[in-house]
Amino acid sequence: MKYSVGEIPFGMELHEIIPEIFSVAKGRIISAEKTEGAGFRIFRSGDEIRIEYSDLSHLATAIGDIVSGDFTESFVHPLEFRALMLDCSRNAVPKTSFLKDAIARLALMGMNYFCLYTEDTYEVDGEPLIGYARGAYSKDEIRELVAHAAKFGVTMFPCIQTLGHLEQILKYSHYQEICDNERVLNALVPETYEFISKLISNASAPYDTKLIHLGMDETWGIGRGRAFKANTPINPRRIYAEHVAKVARICGEKGLKPVIWGDFVLGSSGEEAMADEEISIIPRNVTLNYWNYYTPDERKYEVDFGKIEKSGFDCISSPGLWNWGNFLPDFKRARGNTSAMMKIVHRKKMRKVMMTMWGDDGHECLFDSCWLALSYFFATCRTPEPEEDFYKARAEKICGADFAKFARFEEIGRNPANSPEGRMIPNPKMFFYEDPLYPACCLLPDKNDKALLKGLSIFYGAKSRGNSHYSRLYQMVSLFCEISAGKISLAQGLRKNYPGKRKKLKKSLSEAKKLARKVRKMHALYRKLWLEERKPFGLEEMDYRFAGLAARLDSCADTIRSFMRGRSHGIPELEQNPPLELIKVNDTHTARKLRTKCLSLW
Repeated sequence: MKYSVGEIPFGMELHEIIPEIFSVAKGRIISAEKTEGAGFRIFRSGDEIRIEYSDLSHLATAIGDIVSGDFTESFVHPLEFRALMLDCSRNAVPKTSFLKDAIARLALMGMNYFCLYTEDTYEVDGEPLIGYARGAYSKDEIRELVAHAAKFGVTMFPCIQTLGHLEQILKYSHYQEICDNERVLNALVPETYEFISKLISNASAPYDTKLIHLGMDETWGIGRGRAFKANTPINPRRIYAEHVAKVARICGEKGLKPVIWGDFVLGSSGEEAMADEEISIIPRNVTLNYWNYYTPDERKYEVDFGKIEKSGFDCISSPGLWNWGNFLPDFKRARGNTSAMMKIVHRKKMRKVMMTMWGDDGHECLFDSCWLALSYFFATCRTPEPEEDFYKARAEKICGADFAKFARFEEIGRNPANSPEGRMIPNPKMFFYEDPLYPACCLLPDKNDKALLKGLSIFYGAKSRGNSHYSRLYQMVSLFCEISAGKISLAQGLRKNYPGKRKKLKKSLSEAKKLARKVRKMHALYRKLWLEERKPFGLEEMDYRFAGLAARLDSCADTIRSFMRGRSHGIPELEQNPPLELIKVNDTHTARKLRTKCLSLW
């Protein structure tokens, strides 16, 4: 069914972005009237629908309810701040055209705040190295997005870093005077605060809000690098607290309301939790953004929220979407983490939440694969335990995401872990990237794992036929599963059949060549999908990964051929015995660690 939305404030934008659902002339008419009451109310009369709404965000949510087939007559959001943070600092910088589409769909699901996490990917006047060759957003691009989001009742705000996670800036020797270590600013020199003031002024300039997220998480090694002075005692927690106070003062002078991540205060970032005396240094106009992506234990959230409440800070709560570190989101893990946190958020009547979408290890995961998980999160903003049909309908109707297909992404995107016994439990990404001549992860799966990947390859291969919006995504997933299963077979076959079973080694040679061709095919497809969503900056890293993987498979084939033709007396790589019992997830969970065992420091 189509809906005519020409009479509502953002009707034309909806028609342009989702023309398959919205029209400005034809279809069931939706009209809207702003009223004083909170939330929205929906009135149906024949083929016409009238909405009374208190703000644009509630109007967008009401329209999302209508197109999703929900018959809620009235609703008031229990949370005043329903945000999404998108990492734009780890290779992938989304295009503004893509973000406009995403913001509209997310607004229909209930989002009313949105931020782009930009460590260095924003324009800073007089600092050409910041964002150089990284796809940094210009101020005009941000203004365009801010204005677009506001039409849907979505407030965009800057999200930057002002202490740690600044390795993309500090890698340049030009900034050595203000660095403590390779990723943390020197909090003990005045030049740092002149620099931070410039960052804050430029980051906040294109926005229409006073809210600003200053980052400051995971400031590992603070006070122990260039800031360290021999024979002088250091207290990293006090240095941190005094730094926050100084930066908060800068924000105050600019009329801004600061937010920081809360891990350092709570002691979940490599340091002990702050003592009351240290916490007292931080101004109470600073909002703490609590994040935890790792536990389904509700008691943990009860305790941590209690600590923040006792300290007197306002709080934003952040679960994680688990879209990072893999080609597909781990919805199962995201659901467990989000559900537990959101139950406590609702129980304690907290008012602010922000889902985080990080991009660790190259931001391989495409945003378009995350709609089901996003629909689930915004459903939990309404109720802590939403019905599956509720968030399923929104993902399907608003985003065109087929539930049956998106739900199975978690079987592929599951993140690695260590078993209670310490044994590594790998995931398909590990199989995909691992060098077949130096296998470790690929030696662990059994026949069931290979059968699962082969079955998923067939499943998504069948779904990739046709012209649906997601057909090429499904094709990419099919190839990923096929290659991952093939890498397992190749690595295990080489280990089993070397040196004596020459006929089977010949088969492995053929498998390596076929896999190299499939990797090149996936590379070409992935590149197209990347450029539909993202600016080209950062794609070079993925080009290196795909091209390197294909080259190593070619080298594997050449190595086998050379041995079989007698040009070499053996294959030394296959004569290594991997100490699997000593290898943990953190030793193998990134592309670099998988493709080579050589750590290059210089």
